[in-house]
Parts: sequence; C-alpha cells; structure tokens
Amino acid sequence: PGLRGLIYVQRGPRWRLALEADVERMELSALVWISPRHLRGSTGELTGTVRVAFGAQQAPELDCALRIDEPGGLVQTKVFEWLAPYLPTAEEIRRLAARSELIGYRRASLELHGLRDDRLKGLFRIDIPSYNLIVNLNLEIKVDDETAVQRWLSLPEALNY
Repeated sequence: PGLRGLIYVQRGPRWRLALEADVERMELSALVWISPRHLRGSTGELTGTVRVAFGAQQAPELDCALRIDEPGGLVQTKVFEWLAPYLPTAEEIRRLAARSELIGYRRASLELHGLRDDRLKGLFRIDIPSYNLIVNLNLEIKVDDETAVQRWLSLPEALNY
C-alpha cells in the first residue's frame, strides 16, 4: 500500500520534468496535510494514477484518476465547502458544508484530465448513503491568463544547466 512512481528529469535548454505515480490502497488520512480543515478525520483507501509533465518547450499536462472503492470511509463535511459555490441549487450540499462532522460515504472518485495552458477538466463523484446523496460534478477549471498554469508549474532556471 502507498505511493510509488517515477520522476523523469531532463536538464538543459529543453528541460523537462515528469512524474508518474501509482497509488495503491493509500489511506486518505495521509493527505490531511493538504487541507487539515477539510480532510481531518477522513478515511478510505485511495487507488489510482497521477501523471504530471511540464518543461521548457512543453505545455503542462496532468492526468489523474483516483478512486476510493467500497466500503468507502468517512469524510469531513467541510470538504463540501469546495463544492457549494459551484452548485447554487444544491441546498443539501450547502447544509453539509456548514457542519463540522464526519459522515460515511460508500465510494468516491476524482478524475482530472487535459490540463492545457488555461483549463483543466474533471469529474468528482461521491456516494453518501446516510443522506441518500450521490454527487456527480463535472468540472472545468479555467484561468483568465493563458500562461498562468505554465507559470505555476515552471521550475527555476536552475534546471537549465
């Protein structure tokens, strides 16, 4: 169980960095550091793949397919704060986001694909039986500046040696 993968580094004027990772039964609690407010107490075995690549002469790429299969686990209701602004008619999601408790879920998944200079597409799913709630959220994340993602992922010129 855990995370294993490869990191590729190409130096010089055509520098490139790529990460390919396989996630196998990694406990969701290991990711609490990302956002303690939203993930504290969360459980479940995460499985899937993550691939990130970028470089001097390459647009950034991201492909991510992560899932937690049955029996699922627990999730902090605060995690729904991330979703509430994008679901204006989903009153149940807003009520969940306002709480601070752990609730059970049966399965969940996150897919992110097609990172390009200004957009990322994805799909988030979670099944919460105690609320008779199944969330399927199609995502398209856009930034105003087409080079924002490239700048965010850029490495210091130190790689160019």
